[in-house]
Amino acid sequence: MARAMEEQGRLDDAEDMLLDFRKHYPGQIDVLTGLARVAERQGDADKAIARWAEVRTKFPRDLQGYFEAQRVLEQAKRPREEIEAVVTQAIHNFPQDARPLTRFALLAHRAQDWEEAAARWKRLREAFPDTVEAYERGAEALRKAGRAAEADAVLVELAARRQT
Repeated sequence: MARAMEEQGRLDDAEDMLLDFRKHYPGQIDVLTGLARVAERQGDADKAIARWAEVRTKFPRDLQGYFEAQRVLEQAKRPREEIEAVVTQAIHNFPQDARPLTRFALLAHRAQDWEEAAARWKRLREAFPDTVEAYERGAEALRKAGRAAEADAVLVELAARRQT
């Protein structure tokens, strides 16, 4: 019902219903993510950020809380350090998943922090050697950092992996 209200633009009603549900069902992730989504639709970035933090606190093994928080933080143009802190938590909590490391590398890449991006792409290649993007973007970052020979070596390594 809350989602239907949200889709109808009845954001305050949806929020009230979800807040009531949270009192009665504090262990329901759908209630907490719904509250975060409503805050976003209301245009309240601070409230949405706080609500995604609550999702991460109560459900630290659910990637959605990290990735959605990252998205909201980026949209709110929060400092890179704040965004990276959330992604770093995801890396720590999901060491067997390449996506947090990929997002971490992309943050430096999009910031055109080429040395840092190159280091992060290397870290991703070492942890998840089948991640093609780590080679391609890593080579791009190395090239833009003025390290063309290293970039070429990364692409040679990628070509060799593709042949095996």
